Amino acid sequence: MNALKKKKIYFIIANNWTGTAYGRGLMVHNYLIEKGYDTYCLEGYDHDWSRIRDSIVVFVKHHKPAVAKLLRSQNNKIVLDVLDGYTTVNVGAAKSPDARENRGGFIKDYFDSYILSTNRLLEDTKDLYLPSVLPYVIYEKFDPKIAKYKKLFDTKMKPHDKLKIGYIGAKENIMHYEDPFVRENIQPVFDFNSQPKMAPLYNCHYSIRIEGTEDFLYKPTSKITTAAAVGANIIHTRDCGAIEIAGEDYPYYTDSDLQSVINTINYAKETYGTKVWNEGLEIMSQVRDRLHIDRICGKDYIEYFGRLCD
Repeated sequence: MNALKKKKIYFIIANNWTGTAYGRGLMVHNYLIEKGYDTYCLEGYDHDWSRIRDSIVVFVKHHKPAVAKLLRSQNNKIVLDVLDGYTTVNVGAAKSPDARENRGGFIKDYFDSYILSTNRLLEDTKDLYLPSVLPYVIYEKFDPKIAKYKKLFDTKMKPHDKLKIGYIGAKENIMHYEDPFVRENIQPVFDFNSQPKMAPLYNCHYSIRIEGTEDFLYKPTSKITTAAAVGANIIHTRDCGAIEIAGEDYPYYTDSDLQSVINTINYAKETYGTKVWNEGLEIMSQVRDRLHIDRICGKDYIEYFGRLCD
């Protein structure tokens, strides 16, 4: 740990306005610098890279190969935080539609290590890494701003007295919203800047991914993370990441087809406030503890960077 305190850590983000850049770059940087670590967050790829030496450099999801190679030649440890870029390796690259066939497309010989979002991705790529390379799983944490707004909600507003389901995410990722029943029962919040303050308004959240897709297999647990942060349940497909975090027995899992989703929404209505509902909330409370920033940044990242210093 003392060796890590002496090491500079750089987070390289493509821009400063996306959730990816904020959550896996700026937020981690801000947390670590408050704890006394020597960290920096750089936006874009137009910098004087010659001054970065003998450091740890984390590219968040995107990178430029020429920059990564140059930094590695200057005795830096070069890391790619894969996030949901399972097959994307360069700025502007498109995701592959076939995750299984193209697994590990992000693996390049100029990376010393990879931060992965799920154990499933680690398992499916474990035979592809050179012995010298360190693949390491760090889960997605929740934004402390969400917890702040949850506290404000609890202070200023009446407790929920009925089921209220919300979708917190990008418009292109909400499944079945064209269906009248789903549209009637799910209230979406698409605006990124509004999402932290709106998340506590819902006591049940919504996340549906199609079985077998790369998002289902490998994508981080951002929506279950947000739901846990505000003490809500969530209607969620059995994504590999969700199962890792919430376990097999969470009561509001659903298959991704429309009828299954409708059935699960109705089940949430029927069981709201019952033992089943409260058992779900207890599981989500455990998820909240596991994904708290103090656990993710204060323990997982520090242990990971410590291993890179060994």
